[in-house]
Amino acid sequence: MEFKEIGGVMLQYTEIKYNSEREWHNIRASGIGGSDASIIFGKNPWKTSRKLWREKTGLEESEDLSEKEAIIKGNMMEEPLLNILRARHPDWKIKKPNVTYKSNEYPFMLANLDGIADTENEVIGIEIKTATVRGLGIWKEDIPIYYYLQILHYMIVTGIRKFVLFAYIENFENTLLKEYVIKYDHDDAQALIEKEKTFWECVETKTQPEIEYTLEF
Repeated sequence: MEFKEIGGVMLQYTEIKYNSEREWHNIRASGIGGSDASIIFGKNPWKTSRKLWREKTGLEESEDLSEKEAIIKGNMMEEPLLNILRARHPDWKIKKPNVTYKSNEYPFMLANLDGIADTENEVIGIEIKTATVRGLGIWKEDIPIYYYLQILHYMIVTGIRKFVLFAYIENFENTLLKEYVIKYDHDDAQALIEKEKTFWECVETKTQPEIEYTLEF
């Protein structure tokens, strides 16, 4: 168990180290990761909570996304975008943690962060995203709900109360680099915790969850 103070914030979690992508996938399968949060909350346009439940209980294999063009591009862009962020904020000490964080209070909740910035006054979590869009849409003023829930999940796990989502956004006209600041919301966090607790109870008891749909993406 780790108890670390960074930028005045006490972070309480267990660090799980891994030596290969296979080990990382096995760790992810043992709990709920950040990208699972929007699925469980019914705010994901690509997967239902019932399909996720089948994957977590071993009834169905997770789709291998490693060869998808968007995934490959996102992985390739991650370090260059972190370097751009370092150049934009030279006073930030940005590191990329190569561990999985497990919540001390909610051990089924896991997190893999793209970066952590130790600033003079606070600690900031960093999430890197790449997106190709027809128009800016939601990206013009905000981030998609499924990314917000992913970051909120990370805040619950780590105790970090502020994140920066740094996005590389392409459309037909130009390419944009945008920083979005996301701050912790207690009510939203409690709602997500309850959803994830209920879902994980379904996994442990092999009880099929109700599907939650949303029409707003």
